[in-house]
This record gives sequence, structure tokens and C-alpha cells, in this order.
Amino acid sequence: MSTIISSFKNSYGLDINLEIIDNSNRTKKSLFLFLHGFKAFRNWGFYPYLCEKVAEHDFISVRFDFSLSAVADGERLIYISELFAQNTVSREIQDVQDFISALESQQIPIDYNNWDGKIVLCGHSRGAAIAILTANLSPRIKKLILLSPIASFDRYSDRQKDLWRRSGYVEFKLVHSQQKLRLNYSYLEDILLNADKFNLPKAISEVEQPILIIHGKQDLTVSTKEAYELAHNVKNKEHLRFLLLDKAGHGFNSAHPFDGTNQMLEMLVVEVVNFIKEK
Repeated sequence: MSTIISSFKNSYGLDINLEIIDNSNRTKKSLFLFLHGFKAFRNWGFYPYLCEKVAEHDFISVRFDFSLSAVADGERLIYISELFAQNTVSREIQDVQDFISALESQQIPIDYNNWDGKIVLCGHSRGAAIAILTANLSPRIKKLILLSPIASFDRYSDRQKDLWRRSGYVEFKLVHSQQKLRLNYSYLEDILLNADKFNLPKAISEVEQPILIIHGKQDLTVSTKEAYELAHNVKNKEHLRFLLLDKAGHGFNSAHPFDGTNQMLEMLVVEVVNFIKEK
């Protein structure tokens, strides 16, 4: 199995770093694209493990860092705070669009003779929300996988929003590194100005591709209510697979740095692989 670390320029001229895993046989195969969540990056936690397992089953597996994820040291969880502060939902949507454009213009170093032209789109947490909003960007996207998905970007009280607006940013401290990070008001402004466009229950109702939703019952970060809300709004229930893992948390009981697999993660891998292999 070959692994390629590469990058391409997005429409803002920023580098998007990515990792490609391919088992390198000569059969036609689909591309599995993984989108990371908030305060995460392509090598966070279980992401590489899942992508490796998918690649073992005859898929080209790609995961990338959103251009403003701003990770500087993934092991120690250190970020470039000035870049991190500038991120918005619109920028992450644009990054996915730019990836698809780069793929179609053959700027992504895969074996195009082996690619069948199809994409399976997968996201975790906020990355799952970005996946919902980008599922209809391209007819190449044939399936959608949502892991611990959020059902709303607007997760803030009126008081928090007012403070954010008046300060121009919101500040928080990371538990592991104790680094202070800011998120500019432009993030909240983007959500409020695009409230209808970013309405996730509405957006998922417009998705026609088969959808897999997996959520942990012990998720303390994103309530299972959000997964239920998304599942409820899927119009074609025959194309929906909705699974709650009884003893799983937000990261499916894996840590960062990754400390090995576990029962819940293995169940996740099996479900994902079976879903993407179905005709």
C-alpha cells in the first residue's frame, strides 16, 4: 500500500495539505474523501486508521487539512493562531470545491487510470456538516457518511454572540497544550448571514445520495438529538442507514495521539466499509 503526502493551492492561494493512501492494484476504484472536524486536522485521532482501513478495501483514500485549520504541530496540538482565527464555514466549503476542481484537473497525485470517477464523502463532527453542505457540489459524489454530525452551526447563546460581536473575537484555551486560540467575529457573521444556506436539516433533505449516519450514545460533545434530527429530515429513508453505537463517545473512544483501536472503532470501520462497498 502506497502513501503520498502532497498539497495543492486553494482559490485563496493557501496550501491544502493532504495524504493519499492507495493499495496500488490496477482495478478501477472510487475515492474516499475524509473531512476533519473543528480543532482537528487530517492526522487527528482515529482519522488515519479509518482511512487506512478503507484503502485496504480497494478505495483511494484521501484526507486533507482545511486551509485554515492552522495546525502547526499535530502531536502537541499547537496551532498558528492568526490563521485559525480567520476560519469560516464558507472557507471550508470552498476548500472542498477547490479539492474537487484540483482532482478533475488532475492536480491531485492519484493514478487517474485507476479512479472510476466517483467520490464517497465522509466527515466527522463539524466536518460532517461541511460534507452535508457539499454533497451536491458535484455529480461525482455518490455516497455520504456522517460521523458524530452536528445539526446546527449556531451553537451560541444571545449573550455569547453579543460579547463576540463587541470583542471582535471569541477566545478559548486548549486543554492539552494550554494554547489560547481566537475565532474572529467573521466566523459567527458568516453563519448568521448564511443561516438559510447553512441550515443542515434543510440541506440534508436535499441530498439524494445514500447516507450513513453513525453517532455514539455516550457522545458528550454532540448530542444524539442532532443525529436524530438529521436522520428525520432525510427524505428517502430507503437510502439512509442510521446507527447509534451504545458505548461510544464523540471520537469513538479513541484518543489523540492515537493509542490503538477499540471495539467501538472497529464497529465503525466495519459499518463504513460495508456501506461504501454496497452497490
